[in-house]
Amino acid sequence: MTPGSTNGHEAPDPLARMHEQLRDSLGPRYELTAGGAARCSPRSERELLLVLKLVRDHGGKLGRHGPSGTPPVVVSRRALQLIGPWEPQSATVTAEAGALLSEIDRGALAQQLTVGPLTPRALQLELGDFLEGPYGGLRSVPGGRLEPLSVGLTAVMPDGLHAVSRAAPRHATGPGLNAFFLGAGGRMGVLLRAQLRLGARPIATRTTTFSIPSPAGLVAAVRRALLEGACVERLRVERRDGRVMAEVRFGGSQSQIDRDLATLGTHILGQGGRVAGHRLRRPEPPPAEPPPPEREARWEAVAKALEGGGSAALYRLSVDGAVAEGEVEGRDLSAEGPWSHPALEAIAAAVDPSASLGGPP
Repeated sequence: MTPGSTNGHEAPDPLARMHEQLRDSLGPRYELTAGGAARCSPRSERELLLVLKLVRDHGGKLGRHGPSGTPPVVVSRRALQLIGPWEPQSATVTAEAGALLSEIDRGALAQQLTVGPLTPRALQLELGDFLEGPYGGLRSVPGGRLEPLSVGLTAVMPDGLHAVSRAAPRHATGPGLNAFFLGAGGRMGVLLRAQLRLGARPIATRTTTFSIPSPAGLVAAVRRALLEGACVERLRVERRDGRVMAEVRFGGSQSQIDRDLATLGTHILGQGGRVAGHRLRRPEPPPAEPPPPEREARWEAVAKALEGGGSAALYRLSVDGAVAEGEVEGRDLSAEGPWSHPALEAIAAAVDPSASLGGPP
């Protein structure tokens, strides 16, 4: 029996009708989970729009339980995974929300492009989840900054209308439509596809290990190097014999690597550090295993963890912090947290009065 159905001659309630129509429309791509939630796997944009319309029209909820405890409707966009067209001259590509970032990156190889040095867990995400979820679709760029991977988005709003944004120059000022959806958990609208700005694929990599007297010295050196334009793909750190060991991986052209290594090395020497002749003891995770949990951490938390003898692998480095694997406190990027600003809840309520997309977390 579908959730909300009735027996006898009573008229079925709206939720029962919603489930019946979802089942009739999707067939085997509709299933009920053990907890009573409906899992829908539309194989086209038209089917996805139909699912959203049925949920909206019958008082259902996407992604979480409603106020009465009604099981939600969970939508999988995995079948929406088309990638292309590629635009080598502008270094952009359009991809549907169900495409994995690792698939997009493999496709970019033929163009000698890449989605960038994303974290191991981020690369395993679907594009829509990366843009809508806790990662906010962000990657690191020169200057110690973060910027969205996407330059244009297409989403369906709660009322069924499409919202489309176009690529804008990097120097354009003011908030754009993209910011309305990035990191919002699909509560402002459900992403269908995105235009992504790619970067040049590194033709070389280099790993160098430094020894620095203190965690504070490491943090100061790294932040100054980032501000001066150095790019670091990954930084693995641990405490050993009273000093901090930092294994740094650079990527790019050979001249870029030499420049970035010189920039960081100068600041590490200024903090009393030196080049170390051996690698870190912290092992690399086996490729076949799922990546460990990741947290968004500030540099103060990284320094605190090292002071306590901890170790970590750091990605998406910026002046403010990094995404960390290991013994560093920070915001868990595998789970959605509450919105940081009450104004977002007011906007969500105005955009989606019936909370058919789930409402604020």
